[in-house]
Amino acid sequence: MIVMKKLFALLLGLALVCALAFAVAEEPWEDVEIPEEARVFEAAWTCGGSLVEVFAEDGGFRVSVTVPGAYPEGTVWEYSCDYNAENKTLVSMPTGIKAPCTLSADGTYDLGASVYEDGQATFSLNEQGQLVWNDEKEQAGEGMAFDCLGGYLGSWVSLRPDIEITWDYERACCAVAIHWADSAFESWDWALTGRYNPETGALEATGTRTVTTFDETTGEETGVESTEASAVLTLTDASHLTWDGAEDLVFEYDLMGV
Repeated sequence: MIVMKKLFALLLGLALVCALAFAVAEEPWEDVEIPEEARVFEAAWTCGGSLVEVFAEDGGFRVSVTVPGAYPEGTVWEYSCDYNAENKTLVSMPTGIKAPCTLSADGTYDLGASVYEDGQATFSLNEQGQLVWNDEKEQAGEGMAFDCLGGYLGSWVSLRPDIEITWDYERACCAVAIHWADSAFESWDWALTGRYNPETGALEATGTRTVTTFDETTGEETGVESTEASAVLTLTDASHLTWDGAEDLVFEYDLMGV
């Protein structure tokens, strides 16, 4: 999602390569298929302000856990996991990384030096369909159960408006920003907070819409007007999203925005 997360994932990937150096199967690691039943884990999960993100990656899963402390301070854990079909769990390799971080309201963070790089954990689903994090090194996930947020976090683009959905660690909700500029003389910006509705699978958001107008000759701002607004965002599949405010448009997941 951000540069620091990419760097963190790269460090984890290097550790994974070392661990697999002498355990390569006959077929390349990249060709390992993820069982369809394991895809249920591939989403964002929340518990209070804490966030777990599970990504399918190189035949397995990369799991990132972010837990706020006294805001804006927090802690991040990163694991590389395989799916255990017998127990229906994600099991990490003993290369888990823990590091402190400084959180921002836009869902980004600045990462500190690693506390350790030998963590291990398992992730499972309880009877309520919540994600359970069993941290085997220091029981950091004890008492926590994470509700599914789906795959909404990230950047979504279309021919006209763009949508950015991030996790607000301080307010424990999604921050939804929509920008729409049909011309050089008028633009619309939505600033919304959203919550996932497990019954409909939609992200329901409320907040404000701001319309800004500009002089056609000079380009200078001529007016700003804000009103209450709402939006319902729905995933049609893993890489496409619809918005009830623009029913003729389909938004595609922007990999470059991750």
